[in-house]
Amino acid sequence: MTSRKRPGSFKAIVRAINQYTQGWIHYHGIGQMKHFIQETAGWFNRRLRQLCWSRWKRVKTRYQMLRKYGLPHEIAIQYANSRKGYWRLSKPYQMSLALPTKRLIAWGLKDINPQAMSSFIRNIQLLNCRIREPYVRWWERSTSQLMASLLLD
Repeated sequence: MTSRKRPGSFKAIVRAINQYTQGWIHYHGIGQMKHFIQETAGWFNRRLRQLCWSRWKRVKTRYQMLRKYGLPHEIAIQYANSRKGYWRLSKPYQMSLALPTKRLIAWGLKDINPQAMSSFIRNIQLLNCRIREPYVRWWERSTSQLMASLLLD
């Protein structure tokens, strides 16, 4: 989905990523995956920075875009002329200054951290409603163990 060779506009790629992550979060929303979601969100941000960097093919374009997004002249020249690979250049602090998460969100990427937390809370509330129903006794034990593990974490 985030291949460097993938054709299409940046907005189309972001839209596909949003659909995929939203479906994945709703499917796996019952588990508490805070650390995993944070790592995945960071990976997506870095991957999109790499995608932007690989689409700016020429040194002149890279320099102009880095300057446009707020990097000083010396750092923009240094990064634009670098021969390091796309993935390696997508990590440094300067790239996250030029393309911060806020800018990626403004371009259409949805932040998956609040989505995951709201899905988790909604699923826990559904589980609590099911416990109160008298005909669902078999659910009680597994849900109480789940709630105990959540409270201890």
